[in-house]
Amino acid sequence: MSSATHYANIVLGGGTAAGYVARAFAQAGATNASNLAIVSREAVLPYERPALSKGFLNKTQPARLPGFHTSVGDGGDRQDAEWYKTHNIDFLGKSNVTQVDVQDRALTLEGGQRLTYDKLIVATGADPIRPNLGDRPGDIHYFRSIVDAENLVETMKKFEGRSARAIVIGGGYIGTEVGAQLLNNGIKVSFVFPEDRLMARIFTPRLANMYRETFESKGAELVHGMANKVVYGDNNEIRGLELKDGTVVSGDLIVAGIGARPVVELFKDQLDMEAGGLKVSEHLQTSDPNIYAIGDVAAYPLKLEGGKYQRQEHVVNARRSAEHVVAELTGQSKGGYDYLPYFYSRIFDFNWKLYGINEGDVVHFGHFEEGKQYGAIWIRDGQVVGILAEKPTDEQVSRMQEVARSRPAAKGEDNVRSFVQGIFGSDIPVHFD
Repeated sequence: MSSATHYANIVLGGGTAAGYVARAFAQAGATNASNLAIVSREAVLPYERPALSKGFLNKTQPARLPGFHTSVGDGGDRQDAEWYKTHNIDFLGKSNVTQVDVQDRALTLEGGQRLTYDKLIVATGADPIRPNLGDRPGDIHYFRSIVDAENLVETMKKFEGRSARAIVIGGGYIGTEVGAQLLNNGIKVSFVFPEDRLMARIFTPRLANMYRETFESKGAELVHGMANKVVYGDNNEIRGLELKDGTVVSGDLIVAGIGARPVVELFKDQLDMEAGGLKVSEHLQTSDPNIYAIGDVAAYPLKLEGGKYQRQEHVVNARRSAEHVVAELTGQSKGGYDYLPYFYSRIFDFNWKLYGINEGDVVHFGHFEEGKQYGAIWIRDGQVVGILAEKPTDEQVSRMQEVARSRPAAKGEDNVRSFVQGIFGSDIPVHFD
């Protein structure tokens, strides 16, 4: 057996969370030689993954590396190769881990190289769900890595100067953000999704209607149904997508964004699982005391919900959990991980934010017109547990965060109206229908 290379700390995974672990160790002054290595199957240094759907596909001035390496998305340094060298952090890119031996605290890479650790931070993220639609490899575009984004850009170039239609399978985050960028690039879009509305996991029907109206005004087609198989023409080029009911949606390229699964295979039968991911304590520690998990792959107890376990696939959770795990490992933690659930998106003229839990009875507010402010609050057991607003000011965002954490009482229409108008202004209408 070949000799192993030892590190005090290894991050398994090279996504956004890994970059923020590196930053936190550097800020703590804990980056002496052999203290930290990042083992990644990607070839490039950690980057801000939201830039892929929010900037990489821009028609003008598209985002490109090294412009969006971590930690520029949170106001930090651009962590390029020189930054990692300066801070004595080893980045082992294009490294496929074939085995993790929890008992021996060792990773085995493709080719037989072994790495050992004192502490392992699992930041493997999630891989896109890939349905079997009778497609050939590469014919359906997924959107999780920079390679995925580059492949889609190359396909889009083939249709420059001529009419083309993309079929976007999925009406959630990835589907709507990529669909918006395709439209901005002059490519027509047909959305295919089984739910009754876009962004069904987050939006109420009334909120979703704003998305629907905007997408349709830009020529998008919304098709409710389940994808069955890719349709090819006589020349073996994509011609569309057949649905389960036999309907055929015509199109020239296909993008799928129907969710993702945590990458946990290396730890099956070795660590406790929860919600599809690795179960961690409030200290982000797994069932093995030498292994921690952060970001998309970690199922952690949400303090706001009385310790209910959840995963959240969101960049802010990746950043904050990365910072917290380093605080735990360097003895700087002041308590357990206390995350405030948060979602946001910026497409077209939309710029909304959601804090807290979108469960319970809904009260809408505002002017449901393009360019106006509107939103919703969720009331459960007499308390406001979640709040969403379109185009909130910085001051309003601070109030929204405070509300989502403090969960004030909301009893009676007068009380709710006073509460909403106290944040968004006395002239904002409140809708109880």
